[in-house]
Amino acid sequence: MNIYAGKYFSPIGKIVIYATESELLALSFDEELERSAKKTEIIEETIFQLDEYFKGKRKKFNLKLKFNSTELQRTILEEVRKIPYGMTAAYSDIAKKIGYAKYARIIGKAMNNNSFPIIIPCHRVIGKNGKLTGYAYGLWRKEWLLLFEKQNLQEQKINSSDLLKSLRITK
Repeated sequence: MNIYAGKYFSPIGKIVIYATESELLALSFDEELERSAKKTEIIEETIFQLDEYFKGKRKKFNLKLKFNSTELQRTILEEVRKIPYGMTAAYSDIAKKIGYAKYARIIGKAMNNNSFPIIIPCHRVIGKNGKLTGYAYGLWRKEWLLLFEKQNLQEQKINSSDLLKSLRITK
């Protein structure tokens, strides 16, 4: 299996994209490219979708991911993937949803091993008390991503409200 790499320059640092010809393997921040920089179709699509996300145009990602995790970790990551854009969920909430209510730490471990930051939005998982806790890619990035999403949602609500007013439509 050939592994290729590409890069995307985001507002929160360079993101290195690792993929095969057809599947995304991982995203990583601030690494030097150690693989050929051949842009496969999946790398180009990942760059396109990341760009849309950082422009506030994309809320969900639609990419073929190659998981390198246990079934439990994958179940956790799939549950985290369901957290809506601009929203958060506590580690304990995720644990309850997958039937491990007493094991929120398992959720944290899976988040730490998430190979697809942003795409699987582990930045949206917070402490039960509402505080930001651990983020493998730096707590400052987690805070930036959450603020970015909330601000983008607020701007979209204002814009749609202005549109409705201009059309003289009321909610």
